[in-house]
Amino acid sequence: MAIITCKLPKELDDKLTAEAAMRQVPKSVIVRQALEAQLSKPVKKTSLFDQMEEGLGCVDSGVPDLATDKRYLGGYGGKKVRRSH
Repeated sequence: MAIITCKLPKELDDKLTAEAAMRQVPKSVIVRQALEAQLSKPVKKTSLFDQMEEGLGCVDSGVPDLATDKRYLGGYGGKKVRRSH
């Protein structure tokens, strides 16, 4: 069995110690069970769009035709100009 070492905040160690005493098992048993439970959960991979979906479109520019009116598209798609600071 592999051995690992990790640092815990005092509050978390106190909770772990209390739980181990209540169950009458070593702290390592509780840590193993917690790791097994966490690592057995399926990982849901999401796209950036899925992660940001709630916030998309939440800012109103005040211009209803911003994406379609050619007056607002000046320079769009043109050559990029680097500006030095």
